[in-house]
Amino acid sequence: MTDDAIGVRLWKTRMLKDNEVRKKKEKVSGVQRMTAERLRTFKGFETYTDQKAKEAIQQLENFAKIIIRYITKREK
Repeated sequence: MTDDAIGVRLWKTRMLKDNEVRKKKEKVSGVQRMTAERLRTFKGFETYTDQKAKEAIQQLENFAKIIIRYITKREK
């Protein structure tokens, strides 16, 4: 296999992965984004300040991204 063929194959693989991630994001995009006010309605978060709530939300979003990537890889 030539270097060009390998490059094309890698590019196609990357495009397929990006497309799968995009589809997963589209499924999730209909979900309401978490706000500090909404987060405080959950047990354990009642006393969080706005700043602490925003930090917690950012951490939860990062964790969700990791889970989506893991599931996407696992499904293959």
